Amino acid sequence: MIFLKLFCIWCSSGNCEVMPTVRECICCNEVQKVRSRYTSYRQFVRWCWQFFGKEVRVVISSCAVLRIRSTFPCMNYTGFQQ
Repeated sequence: MIFLKLFCIWCSSGNCEVMPTVRECICCNEVQKVRSRYTSYRQFVRWCWQFFGKEVRVVISSCAVLRIRSTFPCMNYTGFQQ
């Protein structure tokens, strides 16, 4: 449990508590950033190519990716996945 307490120090809201597993230790502020980043990617693709559907993926320009990442920073990024 000591490791989990150290792992959750980054909580910036002051509302989060230590959970039983590392996977469950996520700050509510980080959840909002992930949602906003996901929405930004979706809206950019919709603006460029309209609507593709759930199974169709496209690579977007690096300047758009970098702008979205700088606006909604995260500890880890998955990158393009097919």
